[in-house]
Amino acid sequence: MKNLSTRGRVAIVVVLSAVPALALMVFGALEQRTLAESHAREELRRYVRLVAARVEQTMERAHELLIASAGAVPALLRDRQACHEHFRDLMRTDRGPYHSLGMHLASGDLHCDARAWDDGVNVSDRPYFREAVESGRLSVGGYQAGRATGRDGIDLGQPVHDADGKVVAVLFARLDLKPLGELAGASLKPPGTVVTLLDRDGIVLAQIPPPGAHIGARLSEPLLSQPGFAAGSGVLETTDAGGAPRVYAFEGVGENPDGTPPLRVVAGVHQGVIYSEARATFIKTIGSLVAVTMLLLIGGWYGAELMVLRNLRKLLDVARRVQAGDLTARTRLPGGREEISRLGEAFDQMAQSLQERDAELQRALRETRELAITDPLTGLHNRRYLWELLGRELLKARRNRTPVAAILADIDHFKRFNDTWGHESGDLVLKRVADVIREHVRGSDIGCRYGGEELAVILPDTMLEVAVERAERIRSGVAALRLEYGGKPLDTITLSFGVAIFPQHADNAEALLRAADEALYEAKRAGRNRVMVSQAKLQ
Repeated sequence: MKNLSTRGRVAIVVVLSAVPALALMVFGALEQRTLAESHAREELRRYVRLVAARVEQTMERAHELLIASAGAVPALLRDRQACHEHFRDLMRTDRGPYHSLGMHLASGDLHCDARAWDDGVNVSDRPYFREAVESGRLSVGGYQAGRATGRDGIDLGQPVHDADGKVVAVLFARLDLKPLGELAGASLKPPGTVVTLLDRDGIVLAQIPPPGAHIGARLSEPLLSQPGFAAGSGVLETTDAGGAPRVYAFEGVGENPDGTPPLRVVAGVHQGVIYSEARATFIKTIGSLVAVTMLLLIGGWYGAELMVLRNLRKLLDVARRVQAGDLTARTRLPGGREEISRLGEAFDQMAQSLQERDAELQRALRETRELAITDPLTGLHNRRYLWELLGRELLKARRNRTPVAAILADIDHFKRFNDTWGHESGDLVLKRVADVIREHVRGSDIGCRYGGEELAVILPDTMLEVAVERAERIRSGVAALRLEYGGKPLDTITLSFGVAIFPQHADNAEALLRAADEALYEAKRAGRNRVMVSQAKLQ
């Protein structure tokens, strides 16, 4: 407290004076909020149970209709036309919420329906049909666009057995989604409630009030991923797709053979609606107290914000950015004798020094790395980098199932250049051969100095024919060189090449280079200045 400013002391006295009254008001508001939440949860729970019962009645009505037709199945299987007429009469007399009624054979082929479709429809791939056949019980499917009717709906499948207990047919009823949605809309519901009918996969079948979620699309709500939603029914608090807090009540409708409800009714209401009355009372009660407190605080707070807190937050933000590695961050506080400005200036100088040191360190690391993997004479990568690169490329090639080509080249009669014109001429030859290699490789290919006068090129994702063609280009380019040393022309330079391919000739780095080296040896034996392909075979 001894270092607290006068402005801070005044603010603390004002706040402490208002704390007891404010605490009482908050306690009362929390009690009202709890009561409002409890009432809303119960009301939502009763409502979804009512809607679920109505939807289940509709499904049970369709089920009873299918059961009533089961006895006529043997005759309907024999007479397809009579089968069409049977279900057409059922739809005409029952007038239920059906797109269609009909019967599939055990194979899934459509035998007949009320619409008399005959277009080779087969539903053996649909989960509800397979579940009905395998379990021998009624199965309710999810959202589906009918292959015969072309209209959205859900299917009920009732299997029919013969005397031996074998499923011979599946009676089906395709329920229209619109009447199902009207069942939810026709019921009284808490104000502000959004009611959604979902299938077991979370696909929206209906939503009230419109416009709502897209029918046939998966509900994009975090509710579906909540552990408690897997239960048959309950009430959960979570956020909606927009991040707004909501209270949801949900209830399963019916039961499929696997024990899960095929449909769910979900009713959600924004927490703001639930707590609106309690919030209004709370605001009205403490409004005057808050207003007086704020008027007393605003002068001191605004001055502190303008003169101190804004600069402190800026300084803290820059400090966090520097800590995270952003050495370009600066406070850029205005200069002056005030302590925070002087602190900001010192911090900016420190960040500048750190940035310069980091840049120098990165340059040194890059140069060190480049020296460690580069041959100083030719500018190509060295043998160490070759092995490091080849190991990585073979791992990638195994994962992607792509080839990797290795070319080994040796300068023919290289010792003659050193013996005849001196080592400087040999260095010149190596440099110019390296230049030719760089001219004829892709950006993804890597040229290396493998040893004295031996060079290597690694070609990722390259077939044998392309690798041979690349080696021939290099060979021709080198043969075309006309070099002079000490004012005298050097002999024609030729290269011998060995080519090997992973995984055709070898399955690891060491074996691949050995296969290329053996092919190079064969090129030497065959007269030099040529490209030979490895004859190695995997064991």
